[in-house]
Amino acid sequence: MKIVPDWQELGKVVRFALMVMGLIFLVSMAFITCADEFYFGKSRDELNAEVTKSMFEVDSLILTIKKDLDSLNVESN
Repeated sequence: MKIVPDWQELGKVVRFALMVMGLIFLVSMAFITCADEFYFGKSRDELNAEVTKSMFEVDSLILTIKKDLDSLNVESN
């Protein structure tokens, strides 16, 4: 006596498994993209320190440019 697999039932199981995996993937992607507390590689404090340092460098550069323009007697807005 041979046991013949029921291919229709197997197809339903595979379809259900793919749907569950797709749903899990979509929910995880939505969670990762919508969560602002996930930073891959850096913590929030490290990011804040980096932004603060960049802002200081830009501000210093702007002040240097203003001093150079003042010394050249060039009017700037």
